[in-house]
Amino acid sequence: MASVADSSTSLEEMKSANDDFVELILKLKSLLNGKEPVTFNMGKYSITVQSVLDLVSNYKDGKFDELYLGGQGVGKKVKLSVDADGNLCVTDSDGYKVSVSCSKVISATIQQCYARYVTANGATIRSIKGKTKVSGGSVKFGSMSFENLNTMNLNAQKVKTNVLSVGSSLSCDGILVTGVRKFAPQRVRRMFYRNDQPLDDAYKLLNLDNGQWVMNAGNGKLSPTDFGFAVAEDPQTLKATSAVPDLIQICGNTKYSSFNRKAGIIAPLTPLEVPANVGAYVADFNSSNFYLVRFDRSAYQFAALMAFPTGGYAPSQGDYGALYITSFSADDIGKEIYYQTYENEWYIYRRMSLVVGTNGMVESIDFGEYTKIPPYSCFRFIVGCIQGTDANISEKTVTYILELS
Repeated sequence: MASVADSSTSLEEMKSANDDFVELILKLKSLLNGKEPVTFNMGKYSITVQSVLDLVSNYKDGKFDELYLGGQGVGKKVKLSVDADGNLCVTDSDGYKVSVSCSKVISATIQQCYARYVTANGATIRSIKGKTKVSGGSVKFGSMSFENLNTMNLNAQKVKTNVLSVGSSLSCDGILVTGVRKFAPQRVRRMFYRNDQPLDDAYKLLNLDNGQWVMNAGNGKLSPTDFGFAVAEDPQTLKATSAVPDLIQICGNTKYSSFNRKAGIIAPLTPLEVPANVGAYVADFNSSNFYLVRFDRSAYQFAALMAFPTGGYAPSQGDYGALYITSFSADDIGKEIYYQTYENEWYIYRRMSLVVGTNGMVESIDFGEYTKIPPYSCFRFIVGCIQGTDANISEKTVTYILELS
């Protein structure tokens, strides 16, 4: 009986083995040539494997769920894998993060990064939190905001502040301020200032046509209002422009010499002379009778005359508009006026001299006292008027002047 049972078991085993072999033979073609996984049904068990072509393709294309580098025999291994969020993970075999050494990393966002030694060219830092220290070399910021700033030495081209508190003294070239004095100007005239901000490179916007300044060109071109002159179309309004401002600020980065021009192709640069549509509207001291007077415009520099304290702009007069330099109001004689420069020096004419005939009419006019205002200065002048007569002639001279104080 035992032999019969053994034979039956042997036959069963042989049949099962034969079935498995037949299954292998039937699926061998799919295993070798197919592109889909192949399932072998071996009796009670099923085995699914990738086809040989699929294995080779994945190997060539680098398609792996995870990959181990190093660790052949002995040594450290690094595991490359992709987590559930699709992030590349670089860890050791135990899942701990490891260092990555490379010469260049291109990335859109780096988060929660600890950097020990960093050399950055063209870095943009939006914000800094925590304790920081910067030493050596140079640091340049486009914008900074501090609650408290303590520095041994501050070298700045421009300083704008609401409140300036000086403990001992404030000094600059030509001016030493000690003690306390409050200056609150009521009327401020700003040159090269448009839309509540400095107008840089203003000389590029000057439009000249055959010796005349196209003042009413529009389209962003330079007009007398950019020099701080008020619009005054009628004579009564023009008389009002004789009021002397408290402060004249020369804003922006425009250099005085930038208004120099060439008379010809090979000619040297020379100061731009006053355009033909710039005149004078002046009166004798304490007189309400104003006269339109022309002057030798070739004798004066355009940039300096534009810094004269008083004048008005009539955009509708003539083809291109007209600018009139005006004499000082009698009410302003004796008052203080300040000229403030920033990064560039400027020059001004401090004197306007009138020759008044016996009939009270102003016959001629000239400007003088060509004076330099250094950069980062605030020069103070006293508005004055000097009247003189010559015994040999019937005319008198009236000189409006900004006296150095």
